[in-house]
Amino acid sequence: MLQKLKEIKSTYKTSVNILLIEDNILEAKLLQELLSESQTHSFNWFHVQRLSKALELLNSCHKNSSPYDIIFLDLSLPDSTELDSLQALTNQVNYLPIVVLTNTEDDQLAIKAINQGAQDYLVKRTVTYESLRRSLYYAIERKQIQEDLQKVNHQLKLSNQLLKEEIEQRKTIQKQLEVSNHELQHFAYMVSHDLKQPLFTISSWAQLLEIEFQNQLDIKAIKYIQHIVNGTQRMDQFIEDILNYSRVQNSKQELESTDCNQLIFLVKQFLAIAIETNNATITCDSLPIVMANSILLEKLFQNLIDNAIRYRKKTHNPKIHISANLEKDQNNHPFWQFSIRDNGIGIPQKCFDKIFMIFQRMHSSEEYPGNGIGLATCQKIVQLHRGKIWLESEVGKGSTFYFTIPETNHKSSLNQS
Repeated sequence: MLQKLKEIKSTYKTSVNILLIEDNILEAKLLQELLSESQTHSFNWFHVQRLSKALELLNSCHKNSSPYDIIFLDLSLPDSTELDSLQALTNQVNYLPIVVLTNTEDDQLAIKAINQGAQDYLVKRTVTYESLRRSLYYAIERKQIQEDLQKVNHQLKLSNQLLKEEIEQRKTIQKQLEVSNHELQHFAYMVSHDLKQPLFTISSWAQLLEIEFQNQLDIKAIKYIQHIVNGTQRMDQFIEDILNYSRVQNSKQELESTDCNQLIFLVKQFLAIAIETNNATITCDSLPIVMANSILLEKLFQNLIDNAIRYRKKTHNPKIHISANLEKDQNNHPFWQFSIRDNGIGIPQKCFDKIFMIFQRMHSSEEYPGNGIGLATCQKIVQLHRGKIWLESEVGKGSTFYFTIPETNHKSSLNQS
């Protein structure tokens, strides 16, 4: 989860300007204190106590030169009540993400706020440093997704006017994009707010319990607390993997010339601790430059190599070899066939058909950690690149995973069909 937050934060400037509309001075101070703990970003707060004052400030701003990155809005203000405040803001500055703050845990109110344009909904008494920071970055991210979709739709409309013969096809693509984006936004909101926040709350209070009462707790009690923390962390990682799987399905990044040798170098750096801990040896032939989505292709290599290290034999250090050969299909079309060979525990042949299905696991989590999403994600990535993935394996002798990528991808982006 922390790695994912770093990836999100790296896409934004290190200084974030927040307009806080909150009439309670103490609550405003608490919010500012929570985010003051950040060591990687600075948060500049602009605090007003009235909606009218906020509207006055925003009225003087131009969309492309607004000094604010995000708005935090208290729904209980002296000069406005509940969703009227939100409506007034969205009417004036729909280009800024808005996070609603309230003292009431009201699911119906939360749904109405999201439907009226709020990017998130936080209950003040449950807000922590982590939940506040996470809500901030996810709100900005979702707002950017919405704006990107609007730009895509605008370009599609222009293209439809110029290319009348493709009108029906363009309408279908636009509808698919809108549906996929709506589902992704709903899923991202549910994951980041409805599921993840309670997990962080449980984990945080359990750790505070251990810290505050460590002199009064026996070994058994401390062990129970550790089980709680470990359980919430595993669940958090499971939710994050589901979200990543969904994002792969809805990926919109362009294909680009990608050096696979460089990707293997980056994967080795990312997996450095696992490689060193398990005394793993990774060798690699000279790999090609292919037309691919570099981010997704790196994730593909990372998952396959991580699995090769994880499912090692207890009596042998992991040995992994990566290679690629240029082949041709039955229509004489060239493609690159990659292979990742290991000396691990192997996979029974009866499991070959279902190993790439989501949530399919061959072992218990006590034997080998995981959640059965990694190989399903690998298959999605390969399919998006118009390739195939399969394996050869023998129990006790290791496995070889193969996947293909066309030498020349004629598609300009992954979400074209």
